[in-house]
Amino acid sequence: MPRLLAGALAVPLGVGAELAAGVFETPLGPVDLLVGLAFVWCGLSVRDQRTAGLMVGCGLTWFAGDYATALLFLHRGPLVHLLVGYPSGRPRGWSARVVVVAGYVTAVVYPLGRNDWVSAGLGVALVSTVLVAQARSTTAERRARFAGVVGATVVGTMLVLGASVRLVGADVDELVLWVYELAMIFVAAVVFVDSRWGPWRRAAVTGLALDLGDMAQGGALQTRLAVALGDPSARLAYWVPGANGYVDVAGRPVEMPAVDDPNRALTVLARDGERLGALIHDVSVAGDAALVADVVALAGTALVNARLRAAVWRGLVEVEASRRRIIAAADDERRRLERELRDGAEQRLRKADEFLVGVEHADLRELLAMVLAELDGFARGVHPRTLTESGLAAALAELTGGLGLRVELDVMANRLRPEVEAAAYFVCSEAVANTLKHAEATSVLVRVRKDGDQVRVEVVDDGVGGADPRLGSGLQGLVDRVTALGGVLQVNAATAAGTHVICRLPI
Repeated sequence: MPRLLAGALAVPLGVGAELAAGVFETPLGPVDLLVGLAFVWCGLSVRDQRTAGLMVGCGLTWFAGDYATALLFLHRGPLVHLLVGYPSGRPRGWSARVVVVAGYVTAVVYPLGRNDWVSAGLGVALVSTVLVAQARSTTAERRARFAGVVGATVVGTMLVLGASVRLVGADVDELVLWVYELAMIFVAAVVFVDSRWGPWRRAAVTGLALDLGDMAQGGALQTRLAVALGDPSARLAYWVPGANGYVDVAGRPVEMPAVDDPNRALTVLARDGERLGALIHDVSVAGDAALVADVVALAGTALVNARLRAAVWRGLVEVEASRRRIIAAADDERRRLERELRDGAEQRLRKADEFLVGVEHADLRELLAMVLAELDGFARGVHPRTLTESGLAAALAELTGGLGLRVELDVMANRLRPEVEAAAYFVCSEAVANTLKHAEATSVLVRVRKDGDQVRVEVVDDGVGGADPRLGSGLQGLVDRVTALGGVLQVNAATAAGTHVICRLPI
């Protein structure tokens, strides 16, 4: 019977060719045979095609050392690839790819494979790479990668231990060889059990289901689907009936894989007979039909929910736009009414006042003056012409002139958008009116200043406080106006501490 591979670890450990030549007559012989058979049988039994191929490759290359000493370490290449890339078989990140390449190089180049320092370095790199990747993974990914992490830790530790024993000259080579071969059988069993019945697939699907509620963006959904499938290359495409094709989350056309593509597959996502999108993934994923079916069902639900959320969001956006249009229309109507009052009724009354000059009707002229004053105040309250013609600073100066209490104005001279100027003016107007009516104040501060990408409006008095926006239609109307523009109105009115009205509006 040809020589088995107990010598595959014996050479770097210093056991030597003597032990390898008669290995089948030693107790290690059946164990050595069992290692290769375990990887081949387990590889043929697992569902994932890539994992199966790497396991079978590891088992066959384990036996290759029976025929040539230069092939004693050939199993290291597929073994390292299997453990670093588990469960998808695809190493993630440049460090993982470097370790896999190093594993294949030391497997093929015999002098490197039997070098103790190279073996120790490969073991350290293997363990550190999988542990770092595990620490950076999401919860679902950690569950999926757990068997690979366990296997990589065991194999890497044995590589370091074997090299260390050789370097210090300790006479425990055969014991370490026993441990190594038993560890290899353990690794094959762990990967087989996990890939066949491991809970990570259920955990991945469960984690995807739990995360769906937080996925408002297509990119996040695509990432979660890739994690659940164990395929980082998976891509999500959306079906656009009008365009008769698929697009990505940014609306760009997505190229579909060819029907005869040996590496990529297309799984259509549909709900109630309606095509929603598609998953483009590695063909190896299709080997687990149950997993794909669960993920596709959840992805269909997620896309339906995303459509509903988008519809609700569009509705909210339209409501906000409608509110802004209503406010703009109301301001336009205010300006039109103010112009009609000024140019119509007020001009006629002033013309009548001119006719009464020199006529003995003092009481009539006094009444006419009162009507003109009231009309002027009403027109200014509807919409001050000064605001339109000269800006916010001039309009607020006109508003606070002759109030009968001390007024401090600190208003920026820069012009703002008409709707912002109008909102700021009416906030100040309502706040000052409340101060005069209810606050029993002796002074009031009106400040309007730019604050980053906002304008900050403040009205502060030294009155009795107690104002509540919920108790007055004026302040509540201002809250609606400010909110519709994307701003915030806050009223701080502690009793006996005065009232502080703060309004922030986007510029």
